[in-house]
Amino acid sequence: MTAPVTDASPTTAVPQAPGAAPVELIAGTELTTPIGGGVESLIPVSAPFRTNAPPWYSPAGSVWSELGCAVPQPGTQLQTNNGVIYDFVHTVGRALFDVLWKQPDRLLERWPSYDCLWEIHQLLTIGRNRLVAKTTPAGASPLKPTHAVPAPKMFVVFPVPLYGQLGCVNQYLREFTELSLMLCSEAMQHADNALSFYVTPGFFSTVYPYIQYLLKDLATKFFGVDPTVAGALDYVIPTTAWTAFNPHAGSVSFESTATLPPLNLSAPPASDLQRICGLTLEQVVPFLQPWPDAQYQFSTGGIWKNASSPASDTSRAGKTPNLATHANRSLFAGSGPPQPA
Repeated sequence: MTAPVTDASPTTAVPQAPGAAPVELIAGTELTTPIGGGVESLIPVSAPFRTNAPPWYSPAGSVWSELGCAVPQPGTQLQTNNGVIYDFVHTVGRALFDVLWKQPDRLLERWPSYDCLWEIHQLLTIGRNRLVAKTTPAGASPLKPTHAVPAPKMFVVFPVPLYGQLGCVNQYLREFTELSLMLCSEAMQHADNALSFYVTPGFFSTVYPYIQYLLKDLATKFFGVDPTVAGALDYVIPTTAWTAFNPHAGSVSFESTATLPPLNLSAPPASDLQRICGLTLEQVVPFLQPWPDAQYQFSTGGIWKNASSPASDTSRAGKTPNLATHANRSLFAGSGPPQPA
């Protein structure tokens, strides 16, 4: 009868080779592993410019902040004179809100479900149809008011879960959500907001590529459609493709290492969602900030020698020298990580 295996303590004395990295035993084995000791550090970099990335909606202490909710970046103008753009942004935002809060797929790493993909397809094709219908060709005369001018409308936004482990864990839905919010930002900041009843081909050429990209990505990734076919301006995924939908045919399963998402956060009831379903920008802007992961940071590693680190910072495993140790100093004069103010 063999003796039971006991875990080796990480502090168990292990013979150390002279000049080598210190090692310890892996618990429960006689195998050794190097003792990690980070010698690099991170320096925050203050970005000189703001960004149009979807901002984090973060009312202090709210569940919406914890869920990593985001909205489109409106720019400097909170209102629009253009009813077409207002309707377009409202429709896309509202449909995206419905997809992400209603479907549990955002918290799962697996292939999105049939119903989720169908809702996304409807969002893209209906948004495209409205955009085409309201774009006035360059050679046509649009409706222009003579005396009556509509009152400016403040944009309404719909916070959706995006950032962090409680936002969009599903990588496809994360990219789709981010691009959809950027699509709305492009519309909200376009010069056509000064018009009243129509949008120009310039607006169409700014906004439509997002829709075309997302529809093409949906068709090729989940239905195996040829990219040249899916890239057509009027393409819709045919009924035969939806009938033959089989996610297991082209997906990679992560189930063995996936974790169960918090069940109480997957599908808030409509009564709770009503609090954020359609907020004017003036209600939202005071609570917007960049998501923390979007803040630039600089590593002290790379070709720069970190003077404050141990001497081993200049060498690598196998005694391969760091480039900065033997680099031509004149080439790096004035180089190095930016210093905090």
